[in-house]
Amino acid sequence: MYRLLETIFRYPLRLLTILVLLPVIGVGIAYFVFPHTYEAAARLWAYQRFGVITSTGTDTNLYETPAQTQAIALSELLNTRSFALSVAHGIDIAPTLQLSSDVLSNPQKLDDAVFANISKNVLVTPLEYSLYTITYISTSAVVAQEIVASVVNQFSTQGIQYAYGDAQRLLQIYQGQLVQTKQAAAQALDAEQAYLQAHPELRRPGIAPLNDPQYAALDAQRQQAQADEKNVETNITSLTQQLSAEGTNLESFFKELDNPLVPIQPQSRTKQFLTAGGVGLGVGIIACLVFLLILVRRDRAVYIPRDLENLVDFPIVMEIPQLPKKIMKIVAERSA
Repeated sequence: MYRLLETIFRYPLRLLTILVLLPVIGVGIAYFVFPHTYEAAARLWAYQRFGVITSTGTDTNLYETPAQTQAIALSELLNTRSFALSVAHGIDIAPTLQLSSDVLSNPQKLDDAVFANISKNVLVTPLEYSLYTITYISTSAVVAQEIVASVVNQFSTQGIQYAYGDAQRLLQIYQGQLVQTKQAAAQALDAEQAYLQAHPELRRPGIAPLNDPQYAALDAQRQQAQADEKNVETNITSLTQQLSAEGTNLESFFKELDNPLVPIQPQSRTKQFLTAGGVGLGVGIIACLVFLLILVRRDRAVYIPRDLENLVDFPIVMEIPQLPKKIMKIVAERSA
């Protein structure tokens, strides 16, 4: 402990210089390494929960708010390669990613880098019951605004396609089935009528045509064909009503309240500077400890009797107290 305290008080300026200089260097490095960034944002108002219309109804999560369901759906779309690349299509985003020449010259690697950036840096956050926001941070203010605007535009088209695409495909399938069932019903009716014309005895008064097994089978086929036709018509009517109730355009899905503007002021870099300064301070403390350890290990001065015993084998008879410099000077003059 004596050696440590003696070393600290012997080199206070050096230790203080290390503790101050390294955090300053860390802040300086952060100033040049971390560029200015700009954040663009858009606020959307969700009219309804995001759901997929099926033949049995709208499949959606009723335990979450409309803003949460649309935010989750958009976040999932951003994690798909096709959607992310469609967002960045036509936007000069490559210069803002600080990519190497090898990546820039390879279309596959460039698309991978763009997809990774879009899926990571585009954030969708639900704020209130129907309000959610889309944000993106970039080193270019113009690119940040263009990316957010493109996300809103792509979600207004592809999002609706995912929500109502299944119902529209089912509607096309049912319309195709309706043509077939109508033909089957018409053929069954024609077969029944043809059998009656070929057997006039079945139309005599007092005769029940259904007692004829073959006619009964033809009549059952006609009823089944007509029932199939009616079921398909019911499904088409149900899907059409659901699509009409939900709406299949942007105005019925969400509304853009705040358009993304080109940000003027860059984001504050205080957090980066504090982090870099903290790292520099930590490195400075470690450097001071190493410096003190080296000095203490190299110090051969005598501070306590035990230090003298470690140097010589002679027994200690007495100890001279630590006297002030003036008294030591008088003692030295008289002893001379």
